[in-house]
Amino acid sequence: MMVVDDCSTDNSAEVIKKLAREDSRIKYFKTDKPSGSPTKPRNIALDKAHGEYIAFLDADDLWLPQKLEEQLAFMTSQNACFVYSDYEKMNASGKRGSRIVRVKKVTRYWDMLESDSVPFLTALIKTCSIGNIRFRDTAKEDYVFWLELLRKHEITAYNTRKLHAYYREAQGSRSGNKLDMIRKQWFVLRKIEKAKWFPSVYFMTMYLIKGVSKYIK
Repeated sequence: MMVVDDCSTDNSAEVIKKLAREDSRIKYFKTDKPSGSPTKPRNIALDKAHGEYIAFLDADDLWLPQKLEEQLAFMTSQNACFVYSDYEKMNASGKRGSRIVRVKKVTRYWDMLESDSVPFLTALIKTCSIGNIRFRDTAKEDYVFWLELLRKHEITAYNTRKLHAYYREAQGSRSGNKLDMIRKQWFVLRKIEKAKWFPSVYFMTMYLIKGVSKYIK
């Protein structure tokens, strides 16, 4: 396990360093200055990773204890290199409310253009499938990472159809700037994925339709 500290200001660095001294499997890294986004810490982790599988977990989210075990079993049974799962939302204080988000059963590149159907905190990927793909310093960096992975390596991602994580909503996230989200989605389609205008309109329409059910939960 690798922990990348983006210049935290609490005592988390001391806690992780202590754990790393007790367990050599835990590796601690730190950015040279606060990055302001998850892009740099995640790329540090990818550069340092030598294991067979990659899974990401931000500091404010939670995995269920059986996540990796069950996903590895599913991956083996399906001969897959990329899997993900459903998740449950909780509020900023960690209170659950049975707001379970069920996502698409199978995701390919063209599916991803319609909507980000791979919850970042639930993904498990074979390291060899990532190769030299890294997070870009751009809008919707998680989404852009998935798009490049699915497009470049022609990968299919599979949902285990199990609940494997809790996603913590930040204060005010449910009333966030939806117009800004739409603008970013359009930017990714047109400027990063280079989709033509008419296909972009179609993908944007599907994004809005699917987004309604996703964000009202």
